Amino acid sequence: MHGNLESIPCPKHPTKIIDYFCKTCSASVCSKCIYDDHNGHTLMPVEEMSNGLKQNVIDLRKMID
Repeated sequence: MHGNLESIPCPKHPTKIIDYFCKTCSASVCSKCIYDDHNGHTLMPVEEMSNGLKQNVIDLRKMID
């Protein structure tokens, strides 16, 4: 799926935008989800997670080439 990270709605709360990735649950979450279901979990900003994944793909491509 292509799109702007700032516009991806939360699956559980469609009126909220995904802000974080819960590393504990491997799930993208909005601010409401954090307090409802992911309080105390290991979280990181979704943009940081996205940048890390992009870098992994770049590194893998370099290994293949």
